[in-house]
Amino acid sequence: MSVRDELLIYPVDQRFLNEVEKQFDLTRMVGSGTFGEVYEAYDRVNHRKVAIKRLFPYQTLDAHKKEAGFISSLNGKPNIVQLQYSPPLAPDGIILVEEQQALLFEFFEHDNPSDYVKDLTIKEISHYMKNLFVALRSVHSLGIIHRDVKLNNFLYDRKNKKYLLVDFGLAEKKIPKGTMGTRGYRAPEVVMGSQHQTTAVDVWSAGVILLNLLCRKTHFQWFRHDNDNLATMEIYG
Repeated sequence: MSVRDELLIYPVDQRFLNEVEKQFDLTRMVGSGTFGEVYEAYDRVNHRKVAIKRLFPYQTLDAHKKEAGFISSLNGKPNIVQLQYSPPLAPDGIILVEEQQALLFEFFEHDNPSDYVKDLTIKEISHYMKNLFVALRSVHSLGIIHRDVKLNNFLYDRKNKKYLLVDFGLAEKKIPKGTMGTRGYRAPEVVMGSQHQTTAVDVWSAGVILLNLLCRKTHFQWFRHDNDNLATMEIYG
C-alpha cells in the first residue's frame, strides 16, 4: 500500500493532500498516535528530508497552535524537536489547508526501541537518561508539562549518540487535569485524575523508561487490569 493510499483511509481532505504533494514527496509513515500520524517526506523546494505530523481532523482547529507554540518557545534547546520552516507551503512550520492541520519538523534518523532496549550497556543507559533529563529540564523551566514521556517519544540515534524529545501534543502549561497520557507511563496522580498534577508526572514517566531499559523490555504486562490503579499497585506495590 502506498503512503497516499494510507492517508486516504482516513477522512483526509483531497485538497490538503494535493497541496502537500506540490512541495513534498511522502515517503513512509514513521509513527502514529491518538491525535495524529507522522510521515517522512522529501521537500523538493528546499532539498531536505522532513517529518510531517498530520493532526487528525477531529482535533480543534487551533490544536496545532498550542503544540507549535510550546516547541517554538523551546527553540535551540538541546535534545528537543524543532519546527522546520519550509516556504512556500510552510514558512512557519505549519501546513493549513482549510480544516486540515499539519506540523513540519526536522527529520531525525533514529533506532527502534525494540532493537536497542535489548542490549544497552549501563553506560549507554546512563547517557540516555542524562540526555532525557537535559531535555526535561528545559521544558520544565518554562512551566511546561510534556505529559507523554515514553520510549517512543524520546528518539535515540544509537550510532551517533543523539537524542530528541518529540510530540508535545498533550503538553500543558497550566496545571492539567484528567488522565491523559500513555498507559503504563502515567504517574499515580494522573491515573487518579488529580487536580494537582505538576512537572513531577514527567519525572515519574522518565523513571518508567529507566525501568524499561534496566529490565530490557519495551513494556510490561501491566495491562491485565481494566483499572489502572490496580495495575500500578501490582507493579510498584
